[in-house]
Amino acid sequence: MKTMNAVVFCGKDHLRMEDVPRPTAGSGDAIVRITATTICGTDVHIIGGKYPVQPGLILGHEPVGIIDELDKDLEDEFEVGQRVIVGATTPCGQCFYCLNSDHSRCGGALGGWRFGHTINGAWRLTERSTPGWAIRRSSPRGVPAERSACVG
Repeated sequence: MKTMNAVVFCGKDHLRMEDVPRPTAGSGDAIVRITATTICGTDVHIIGGKYPVQPGLILGHEPVGIIDELDKDLEDEFEVGQRVIVGATTPCGQCFYCLNSDHSRCGGALGGWRFGHTINGAWRLTERSTPGWAIRRSSPRGVPAERSACVG
């Protein structure tokens, strides 16, 4: 099994760098190699204990990266090697907002703010798996990854 480095939440005021399994692409997934991510105020509140999350979770939800692997069902929308911005929310694909292409307002039971809250997030130093429909847009050419991460 291949592994990668990740920043893992271990409890209030306690983070640790750990080796975790490297994700593989499943149906509807892309593997995005993270090149930059933010430290959001929400992350700071999680670390400080204001927002409860399970110990062992990888935090972070505003990454920019490069698609390394792509499910065949997403090849019409994206391509391997493409720089992308991944949204802070994980759309469910089924609620009113998702069905009307307003993914950032997802309120479905399986959508909304999940990255770094209920599922592993972007503070992985090598790669991460992203449901393909969570990729918001291409990262503009000539814009450094650190600046593109602020758009997510």
